[in-house]
Amino acid sequence: MGAAVLFCLASCEKSGLDPLEGIFQKPELQSFSSAAVNGFEKSATSRTFDLTVKGDGGKDLHLYLVSGQYYIQPNAYSAASAANAGKGNYISGQSTLGGTAIETGTLTIEADSDSWTEGVNYSISGTVWLSDGGIVKVSGTFSLSFEEDIDPYLISDIVTDMGEVSNHAITLYDANYNVAAGFVLNRTSGEDIEGTYTVADYYSTTADLSAWAGYDYSAWYPGAIGGSLYYDTDGKVVLINTGETITVTRNADLSYTFAVGANKFYGKYPDASASNPAAQH
Repeated sequence: MGAAVLFCLASCEKSGLDPLEGIFQKPELQSFSSAAVNGFEKSATSRTFDLTVKGDGGKDLHLYLVSGQYYIQPNAYSAASAANAGKGNYISGQSTLGGTAIETGTLTIEADSDSWTEGVNYSISGTVWLSDGGIVKVSGTFSLSFEEDIDPYLISDIVTDMGEVSNHAITLYDANYNVAAGFVLNRTSGEDIEGTYTVADYYSTTADLSAWAGYDYSAWYPGAIGGSLYYDTDGKVVLINTGETITVTRNADLSYTFAVGANKFYGKYPDASASNPAAQH
């Protein structure tokens, strides 16, 4: 009886081991060394990145990653359908490896810093299961940088024609009508406001590419504040003084960047679809 039991144990052990080699498929290994963001879609609460991670040997990882920021957040990204995908997911079916759809698996993305606009080194690792039955263990590194996602202020531009020069009294404000900055700029009539303006005494009315300095006479006349100025992060008024410069740049999306030293403000005309909105206000 004892011999029979021993024989059974030995037999069961051998027959249990052999089939395991056929059941558990050995994952393919795939490494990566660069990446590029092809574009993104933005919603009110998230951004879905179209990301290609270039595979060593030509097998690329094409991911649709959902992040809660303007950059790809370090996270353990899990698979979800397009209808259910949220922050911390990649879209299964649409995401591919070597052209084959990814069905499931977790991809861990880590970053070595938080300098998102200057450039960040990422690492990616994990195992994914493909629609053709393949299993792939991925690992690699890549570098990316991002443009900060800032909703522009609205621009109010009151234009006074003074002959060859027009005076633009510009106010930047948000959806709740909170003022962020004001600039009084003199520009050749009919020209776009883009350019670098030298700040002069506020009463200057003739010089092209000149700006009026900020003034505060509230100590003598309540509410007498104006000219070129902005509000800092503490909500305090900062007057732009004579000799400083205001640089206005028109962006590809027809918004404008107003730069005063290291301070930048982004604004957009309400009718920014116009070909030259500044000249039409």
